[in-house]
Amino acid sequence: MSRPVYFYNEGEIDIRAVRMFGISAKVGTNPIGYFGTGLKYAIAILLRENHKVTIHSGNKKYVFEKIKDQFRGKDFSFIKMNGEELPFTTELGKNWEVWQAFRELHCNAKDEGGDSTQDIPYIDDTTGQTIIEVDGYEMSHTYGKKDEIILSDRRSPIFENKYVEIYEGSSDVIYYRGIKIFEPDNKTFFTYNVLEQLPLTEDRTLPASNELKRFMTSYLGFLSDKTLIKKALTTEGCYENEADYDWLNYNRTMYGEPTEEFDQVVGELHRKNCDKTPKTLLLWYKQKHQKESIKHLVDVELSEIQVKQLDKCKTILEEVYPDLKKYTIRVVEDLGQRTMAYANVEENTMVISLSSFREGTKYLMSTIIEELFHLRTGYNDLTRSFQTYIFDQLTNLIEERIVREPI
Repeated sequence: MSRPVYFYNEGEIDIRAVRMFGISAKVGTNPIGYFGTGLKYAIAILLRENHKVTIHSGNKKYVFEKIKDQFRGKDFSFIKMNGEELPFTTELGKNWEVWQAFRELHCNAKDEGGDSTQDIPYIDDTTGQTIIEVDGYEMSHTYGKKDEIILSDRRSPIFENKYVEIYEGSSDVIYYRGIKIFEPDNKTFFTYNVLEQLPLTEDRTLPASNELKRFMTSYLGFLSDKTLIKKALTTEGCYENEADYDWLNYNRTMYGEPTEEFDQVVGELHRKNCDKTPKTLLLWYKQKHQKESIKHLVDVELSEIQVKQLDKCKTILEEVYPDLKKYTIRVVEDLGQRTMAYANVEENTMVISLSSFREGTKYLMSTIIEELFHLRTGYNDLTRSFQTYIFDQLTNLIEERIVREPI
């Protein structure tokens, strides 16, 4: 058996908020919503899903119902408020679900200093309250899962700054200012509540999940508890373990470098060659620290055979990639840790280990091509962006030099 859910706040609602689109005037200093359409969407969704919706505002009562009718030969469920036809139907928010209607009504109440409850509130016609009463099984069930949609205010973050709050405990969702906005493919090791401004769509979701992924990898770098950092990075199947840490290179100007403790944990995992560590994170660490070590490396003098190897590679490749001439090629004895080459994007230089020459001219050529692509793009190894770029270059070569027409 279901129980009604009540969304309440002090102050009487201006009923034009139901009749008109494009108006929003929240009283809070930092409102969760800003579109002014949430109430109308919620009413449409709930009536479509056969809920009863009633608004008590001071001494006024507004009852909503859906009436079937036709428009240009097509059936619609028109919405009426106390018998007055409203300018929208139950088609509004046709892809939304009941939990989103709950979110809208709860956010509106919170923005006005109120809350939601299943306890029957005292309705005093003289106090100027607004109470939205919703009666239906699915809304009652959704209220029972309230903490999955609304971040509980009983929790205390282990870290917070102007960008994010981080809580202990895994989660199936990412929150934005206390409200669910995204369901990642995997559970997160920590619970995240994003505070910085994000570009939300009208249904309070992200227009692209990549936007959030870009932020998330940097949020973990704010932490200084080495035990928790290590667990998050090495717990297989969690979001943090499968994230693309190539974004750390791009987010430095916004968030700064990760904490020293974060760096130390990754360094330890790198030295132990821990196979549970995200590969893009190990690459980030290696490249970050390689820059410093390479400064102290001395170029080696090539043998006559090695000079011919390098000249042959350059002659062939410059026919295909003329911009290779723009970049400096350094050859050093050893880059350590089985590293064959390194692209220093800031200095337009590729550093190649002498080991590449020992593997043969064909291997050396492929090494130079890879580092050229790194220098061109700034993309790191093992990233989707770099993989896509390589395939694009391959198809371009086929198109331009083999079929000689658009593919």
